[in-house]
Order: sequence, then C-alpha cells, then structure tokens
Amino acid sequence: MSEGDGFVLKAKKYMENAQKNKIMDAACTLYKQKRSCKNVTMDEIAAYCGISKRTLYECFSNKEQLVFESMNRIIQYIYRDCEKLRSTSKHSFEMFFGSIRIVHEYFKDVYCFAQEIRTNYPDIFEQIISSHIVFAKTNMIEFLEQAKKEGFIWKHINEKFNVIAEILPCVFRRKQRACLDGTGNIYRRCKASLHTFP
Repeated sequence: MSEGDGFVLKAKKYMENAQKNKIMDAACTLYKQKRSCKNVTMDEIAAYCGISKRTLYECFSNKEQLVFESMNRIIQYIYRDCEKLRSTSKHSFEMFFGSIRIVHEYFKDVYCFAQEIRTNYPDIFEQIISSHIVFAKTNMIEFLEQAKKEGFIWKHINEKFNVIAEILPCVFRRKQRACLDGTGNIYRRCKASLHTFP
C-alpha cells in the first residue's frame, strides 16, 4: 500500500467516525427530548441529521446497535473524564466524589428512559450495567487504598467497605429503580459510614 492510499484510508475512517458521532449525537438528543428511545424512529434520526436512511443504516445496521453504541459512548466519556480527574485531584476524596459527580452529569438525562432500555433492550441494559458496576467497584477499591495511604481513613475498614461493594450490583438491578437511580444513596451511605475525618 502506498503512502497516498494510506492517507485516503485514514481520511475515510475519520469521515465514517465523524458521521457515526453525528448520528449518535442526534439520537441522544431525540431520546432526551422524547424521554424515550423506543419511540424515536430511525427515520426521525436520519431526518434530524439531514442524511438518507440508507446512509444511517450504513453506519448502524439496526436500531439496537445505535442504542447500544450511543449508551456505550456515554460510558466511555465517563471513563475518559474520570481518568482526567485522577491526574488532577489533590487527594483521594476529591477524586472519588468528583467521579460520582461526573457519572451523575452524564446519566441524569438517561434516567427517564433507563427502565425502557431494560424492558425493550435487556441485553444492552445488562452490558451497560455490568460495565458500570465493574467501573464503580474498581473506583471504590482504588479510592479506599489511596485514602488509607493518605491517612484519611482507618486501615482496618476493609470489611465494612466490602459489604458496600457487594450490595452495589443489587442496587443497580432492583426492579423499581431506573438504571443508576440507587447509586447516590449507596455513595452517601459509604461516605457517612467511613467516618473518615478525625
């Protein structure tokens, strides 16, 4: 492959990614406006983007793929912003509770149709929730270890913390809660029960 061919392929890939991001932005906007993803059609999304339905299906083979990739992109944005926060935080508590704020900011508009995703796209819901549970538990464990090193919390707090970490998946899966609706309570309980500062 010549250097020119390589450049053309990179440019094509960039344009494809730009088109997909444009479509996902449109989809998320319409999901929020209608407070639903089920009631947003592919025709509406194509019209909002100013593209043909054929172009839309060249980027996403079906509506399920579009819903999944749109939700997964939110998760990736959370990971990215939390990683940035990790490098700039002055201490473990700033990083931990800053991460909670980031999650809330990204998901506050998703709450309204999270239960709908669970009902109509159970596989997508399970993948998203499973991914976020791993992320949340990993962050809490890292927070605990770092806070110990900084002298903010007791060195023998593992048992209490592990209980909180173990019940987190149950909160995510409670039938009467939306996607992430219960996490704030868990985090508040965590903060209150650690008795961190002298």
